[in-house]
Amino acid sequence: MALEIKKVEYFKILVENNAEEAYELLSMFSNVGIGLLAFKAIPVENRQTQFSLFPNDSVKMKNVAEKAGIDMAGPHSIVRKL
Repeated sequence: MALEIKKVEYFKILVENNAEEAYELLSMFSNVGIGLLAFKAIPVENRQTQFSLFPNDSVKMKNVAEKAGIDMAGPHSIVRKL
């Protein structure tokens, strides 16, 4: 079996620690056609959750977040074996 390696970018976003805000964030990206390869949610201090979002289109995600006024760190890069 051949090994395929793909560069994957991700973004980090802090949201208030409630399900409604997390739902709105993920729905916004989904509604404009941004799919996620993966995501991770980790509770942090001050009743917030840090999301790491791994989109299928990093450029589109960055543009949508900027237009919506979402403060987002990234893109960060990793290499993933497929």
